[in-house]
Amino acid sequence: MKEIDLIALAGLLHDIGKFGQRAEIDIQKDSYDFQSYCPMKFGSYWTHQHSAFTAEFLKSIVGKQDEFSFIDTMIDGESFENISAKHHRPTTAKEWIVAISDRVASGFERDEYNEYNTQDDRGEKLKYYEVPLDGVFDKNKKFPLGIFNISNIVARDVNKYSKDEYNKLYNEFLDDLKVLKEKSKQNFIYALEYLLKKYTSFIPSSTYKTKANIPLYDHLKTTATFASALYAYHKNNLETESIKDYETKKFLLIAGDFFGIQDFIFSNVPTSKASKILRGKSAFIQIFMQIVALKLCEDLEISHLSIISTTAGKFEILAPNTKEVKEKITSFQEKLNKYFIDEFLAQGGIGISYVKASCDDFTSKRFLELREELKQKIELTKYKKFDLAKTNPIISFDEDKTKDNEHLCKTCNQRFLKDSKDESCEFCKKFIDIGKNLAKKNFLQIRKNDGDIEIYENIYIKFSSSIDEDTIVVYDISNDEKFKGYSKWALNSYVKFSENEDRIEEFEELAMESCDGGDIGVKALMSLKGDVDNMGNFLKNSDINSFAKFNFISRLIDYFFSVKVSNIMSGKNLYTIFAGGDDLFIIGAWDEVIDISKEIRQEFMKFVDGSDLSFSVGMIMFKPSTPINYIANISEEALESSKDYKKEQSFDEKEKNAITLFGQTVGWDEYIYDMLEDFEVIKDMAIKHLDIFNTAFWYRLLDFCDMSENIKVDFKNAMWKARLSYMYKRNVLDKIKDENMEDLEEVLKQIYENIETYGAGFKMIISEFIYKRRD
Repeated sequence: MKEIDLIALAGLLHDIGKFGQRAEIDIQKDSYDFQSYCPMKFGSYWTHQHSAFTAEFLKSIVGKQDEFSFIDTMIDGESFENISAKHHRPTTAKEWIVAISDRVASGFERDEYNEYNTQDDRGEKLKYYEVPLDGVFDKNKKFPLGIFNISNIVARDVNKYSKDEYNKLYNEFLDDLKVLKEKSKQNFIYALEYLLKKYTSFIPSSTYKTKANIPLYDHLKTTATFASALYAYHKNNLETESIKDYETKKFLLIAGDFFGIQDFIFSNVPTSKASKILRGKSAFIQIFMQIVALKLCEDLEISHLSIISTTAGKFEILAPNTKEVKEKITSFQEKLNKYFIDEFLAQGGIGISYVKASCDDFTSKRFLELREELKQKIELTKYKKFDLAKTNPIISFDEDKTKDNEHLCKTCNQRFLKDSKDESCEFCKKFIDIGKNLAKKNFLQIRKNDGDIEIYENIYIKFSSSIDEDTIVVYDISNDEKFKGYSKWALNSYVKFSENEDRIEEFEELAMESCDGGDIGVKALMSLKGDVDNMGNFLKNSDINSFAKFNFISRLIDYFFSVKVSNIMSGKNLYTIFAGGDDLFIIGAWDEVIDISKEIRQEFMKFVDGSDLSFSVGMIMFKPSTPINYIANISEEALESSKDYKKEQSFDEKEKNAITLFGQTVGWDEYIYDMLEDFEVIKDMAIKHLDIFNTAFWYRLLDFCDMSENIKVDFKNAMWKARLSYMYKRNVLDKIKDENMEDLEEVLKQIYENIETYGAGFKMIISEFIYKRRD
């Protein structure tokens, strides 16, 4: 294992003792070397005892050479456990690397940390092991103590944690650690990081003198990230005072952004082959960004723990701010530009941006400013795609093959086939193979020089049910929670498979399942494009005082869309194009998409309860033969309509939190709690008298909705109320004699009030009812 990986690993494990200490692991406390690791003593009590617990963990678990023989217990003459555990009492340069990384990861300024480091940490109202982790969206709610899964990501009423809960969780962690020890050394850090995420995401990193609002995992991971970058910066001059310097711009906060995602996924995809290729293209972006991030870390000679995140077509990395690193980033960008021009005809691309940062820039006073600075750099990079002034943008082609369509790929209609008997070119085959294997195999291996599918610069992926020994990294992509010894990756979003599970259902088949697949009801598809509202304002107004807190919020929201939403969709006639970050795009049987939109929104609002965040969607109904790129574009327009929605605010304000459906936009609350509830009265009566409330009746209501919206266009439209009353009397009241007159008049009242209140928006409910009844 490389020295920089060991330093990063020391950072990753530096506070693992907090887990064992709160669980009161069954080890003789008298054997602990508190004096070497704990900073202060009050009577017989040492502060920050978790440091000694960390040292014991490393000696008793990781230090067992028969189990983890590939971890060096010594790093250039210093013990691994000291470098990791002496962060509250450092004496050597390497110990100071982890100590400073711990402080910066916490968002501490120097004076704040010094005060924190000299205080009695036993706690006051609640004992240190009883303090629960604060909710992200509602500070009055707390997260339950448990593993990181869909059952625990919603904060609730939790008063305190107990030793028994900690003990149970800790023993489960040790059981999974035994599974880990059997796996290859290449995957150890990846799998260990996953286990820490699984078991320590709802453990507060600190319960004394600070808010209990940062999970232990995010603090551990962020410390490892800083340790890698800090060590790489100082490796040629490990001088303690220089390491402790907070003002020098030692870091580069790097962002990679895949631009043109929608164009990359949807362009030149025939509708007849869309279900075979769209999911594969979306997954390719996720896989590609992960591999590019790993490759960049390798080129920059930093640990892969320097990767902060890879979600939704983006990655972030923390690197040392050196001339050599900046030159390598420039060279790396040039290679990426050439790759996308040569291999993907300039459809899509990755822009790499960075900002310089000091330790001070990651403290509470500067952190959000730093992120805003990075955001601006990313936007500027988008305007310099491919750097065409330096890059030769001319794409070569074979003139002999352009004389007819025999050699043209039948999937993308852009590239040539190797063999005219093939249907797809080599690039489209990649996407088809990825989509096909995602739901069928348990593991995704990333390998050098050989594999099933080449991704970038001799790096391949291989989907499998077993593991090859010489693999760089293995990801468990199965949907179960059981730990199999490898890092899990929620890459396998939900798609509907055929009855015998041998293939993904075609879009036309999904359409035929509309309205329960019966003879009544329109057979069509619907797209849903959704996005979180007010994310920027939420981050600005939240008490985000550290890198770790920001990362926790980001991964929680990503987990909701990438895992929770897939769970909600399970068993339905739906197809995920992408789900992750803070957005979503699905296609499926039109009526099921409407239903799932309400369920996703309901679960999301529970998830973010107590915040100003909301969820807007745009939905488009279409025939399976409609060009998929067109659907992507108008779905985006529908989402923008929801984002622009305002009810009673001033011109400059937007309420968002809306749904656009059948060409109309209303707020979610008006749609779910008002219109849908009111319509139940109308629908119940209509179902009892289908011959009276016939198709012509419903289409007349659509006309009245339009009239109410267009009174200013033509004053005659103000007569809609009188015409509605006349039509209802003639076609309903005069023909139904066996109903209570008050019930019939209540139906008219509900129709009248909904049209008057929502105008054309009421067409959403009426249209859905019509399409479900149409032969």
